[in-house]
Amino acid sequence: MEVIINCDTAEEIIQAWNSEQHQQHQEGIHMVRAFQDQVSFQCQQNKLFCQTVDALQEQYGRRMYAAKQLLQRFETTLLQFDQEIQRLEVQKENIQQQMQRYEQDLPLIQRYAHERQIKRSKRQRQYDTLYWIPFISSQYKLKYMRARDKFSRAEHQVAQIRQAMDSCHRACRRIATTLCHTRDQHEQSSLHRSQIEKQWQQLDTTLQLLDEGRRFWYDFEKYQAHIVIESVNHLVRVLAFPNQQKEEEKQDTEQWIKTFKMACFEYDECLKHGHERWYTIQVEFDCAICNNVRWEWPCLDNIHGLLCHACQQSIIETQQNLECTHSYGNTKIRLSTVSSAGGISHKKKRTSFVSDQASSIRSESRPLVIKRILKTVFAKCSSPKRPYSPLVH
Repeated sequence: MEVIINCDTAEEIIQAWNSEQHQQHQEGIHMVRAFQDQVSFQCQQNKLFCQTVDALQEQYGRRMYAAKQLLQRFETTLLQFDQEIQRLEVQKENIQQQMQRYEQDLPLIQRYAHERQIKRSKRQRQYDTLYWIPFISSQYKLKYMRARDKFSRAEHQVAQIRQAMDSCHRACRRIATTLCHTRDQHEQSSLHRSQIEKQWQQLDTTLQLLDEGRRFWYDFEKYQAHIVIESVNHLVRVLAFPNQQKEEEKQDTEQWIKTFKMACFEYDECLKHGHERWYTIQVEFDCAICNNVRWEWPCLDNIHGLLCHACQQSIIETQQNLECTHSYGNTKIRLSTVSSAGGISHKKKRTSFVSDQASSIRSESRPLVIKRILKTVFAKCSSPKRPYSPLVH
C-alpha cells in the first residue's frame, strides 16, 4: 500500500484511529504502516543519492585535478609565449631602429660617393691630358690614384649599407613570421585555457549543487522524516487506548496531532522541492562499463560504480537470464534425481523378489521340489489340445 504523506493523509489516519468501527481502525493501522514504509523507502533513496554524490565527487575530483594540472601547464606555456613575443618585439624594434640609421646614413654616403666619383673623373681627365709631361704626369697620377681609392671606399661603404639594409629587411620578415606564429600559438593556448577553466568552473558548480542536495536530504531525513516517524509512533501509542487518557494527556495528544499534521505538511513540501530540484538534474560522468561520457543521472552499482542506464539494464537482463538458467538446471537435476531414485527402488524390489524366491526354494526340501516340478509337467500334458484351424490344411 503506497500513500502520499501530506495533511490530507494525516487527517485520514487520525480519523481512522479515532473511529469506533473495526474496519476503519484496521485501515488506519495499514495506513500507519504504509506511512512508515514510505518514509523508510525515502530514506533509502536519500542514502542512494548521497552514495551516488560521493562517487561523482570522487570522479569529479580526479577531473578537477587533471584540469588544474592542465591549467598550470597552460600558464607556463603562455608565460613562455609572452616572453618569446616580448623578445621578438624587442629584437624587431632594434632592427627597425638600425634600419632607420642606415636609411639616414645612406644618402650622405651616396652623396659622398658621388662627389668622389666626380673628383675621380676630373683627376682622370687631367691625367689623360698631361700624362706626356714627365714631372707633372707623376703628380697627377698620384692624385688620380687617391681619388680612385676614395671613390672605391665610398662605393664599398654604400654597398655595405645596402647589404646591411637587405639583411635587416630579411630579419624583419623572419621575425614578423615567427611573431605571427607565436601569437597564434598564444591565442590557441589561451583559448584552450579558457575552455579548461570553463570546464573546471562547471565541475565546481556541479559539485556545489550536489553537495547542496546531499545536505538538503540529510537535513530532510534528520528533521522532517524523523519528526514524522516520531509523531506517528507517539500517536499510535496514545490513540491505541483513547479512553485511558487523562485530561493533561489529551491536551498533549492534541498538541501531537497538530505536530503530526505540520510535520506531514513540511514533509510533503520539502519532498516536492527535493524531487523538482535534485531528482531531475543531469550530470556528466564516465560510465564504468562502456567508458563513454554520458549526460544523465547515473546508476550506482556496488561492483562497477557509476553506470549509464543502458549498461545497468544490460546487467539486470544478464542476471535475470542467469537466474532462469540456474532454476532450469536445478529442475532438471531434481527430475533426474527422482527418476534415478525410482529406478533404483524398482531394481531393488525385483532383486529382493528374486532373492526371496531363491531363498524359499533353498529353504524347501529336495523331494518337495521334485514333486512340484512333476505336478507342473503333468498339468501341461493333461490339458486339452486346441483344434487345428482349417486354414492350416
